[in-house]
Amino acid sequence: MSKRFIIIVNGTPAKRKRFEQYFKAAITEKYHTEIVHTEFAGHAVEQARRAAESLPDGILAAGGDGTLNQVINGVLQSGKNVPVGIIPLGTGNDFAAHCGINSVEKILALLNSEGLTTDVGLVRGLDSAGNPATRYFINIASIGLGPEVVHRLENSSRRLGPDLTYVLETVKAFFKQIPTELIAETPEWKWSGKVRAFAIANGSRFGSGLYVAPDARPDDGLFSTFSAGDVPLISFLYFLLRIKSKQKVTHRKARYDACKFIQLSAPHSTFIETDGELACLLPASIEVIPQAIKIFR
Repeated sequence: MSKRFIIIVNGTPAKRKRFEQYFKAAITEKYHTEIVHTEFAGHAVEQARRAAESLPDGILAAGGDGTLNQVINGVLQSGKNVPVGIIPLGTGNDFAAHCGINSVEKILALLNSEGLTTDVGLVRGLDSAGNPATRYFINIASIGLGPEVVHRLENSSRRLGPDLTYVLETVKAFFKQIPTELIAETPEWKWSGKVRAFAIANGSRFGSGLYVAPDARPDDGLFSTFSAGDVPLISFLYFLLRIKSKQKVTHRKARYDACKFIQLSAPHSTFIETDGELACLLPASIEVIPQAIKIFR
C-alpha cells in the first residue's frame, strides 16, 4: 500500500510556484498526498499539529528553514510520532543542505525510508509581554546579529540570491549593532562578555551557508556553540570568510564549545531566533531533547 503524506507548502507565491514546478508531480505520482498551503505567519504550526492527529506516514515541510521549524513545533506539540520530511524551497535551506537534500530524486529516495531519529533543541524564555514562551528548533538558535538579520530579511527583496543577500544584510546589520553583553552558563563551563553573535547549533550551518558549527551532528545529544566577540569589521569579515569556507575561526575573540544545556542572560532586551524565526527574549534556557523526532534525512 502506498504511503500517505501531508505536504505543508509555504503559501508565498514564489514558493508555491517552485513547489509546483519542481516537486509536486514527482511526489504526487508516487504517493497518496494531501497538500495544504499556509495563509499567515505561523500557520504551519497549527497545520502540522492538526495533520499529525491523522497519523500520516509523514508530514513534509515545503518551504525554508522557518517553515520546517514551524512543522517541527506542530508535530512535537501534537505528541504523535510522525516523521517529518523536507522539500527545500526557501532562501537558505540550511538544514536541508546539512542533510544533503538537494533534489527531488533525493527526497523520493528518503521517503522510502522510515526516517532517522533526530535531536531537537528546546528554548524556554519570555515573550515581548514578559510571559513564558517555549520553542523547539531543529537547526540553530542564535542571538546578536542572527535576530537582526532575520528582521532585515523580512523586508529584503533577495534579488541578489540567498548567499549574497545574507552576507550583505549581515554586514549592514554589523554597522548598526551594539554588541550584546551576554552571560552563558552550562553545567560544565561559564562565559561572559560582549558578542557580535552567539550560536547554539544542532545542525552545522545557518544564514545560507555560514558553517558556524562544522562538526555538529543532529543525533549526538549535544549542541555545538560558537561565539563571535566584539571585533571590528575587518576581523568580522575574516570570520565570515572562514565560516563560509567550512573552516573554524582562529581568533582570540572566537570560541567553540559543546553542551547539552545552556542558560543565557543579558542586561538589556535581547531576542533569540530559532531557525530564522524570532522565538523569545532572554533570559532563556536551551536544552537538547535527544531523539525527539524522526526526520527523512
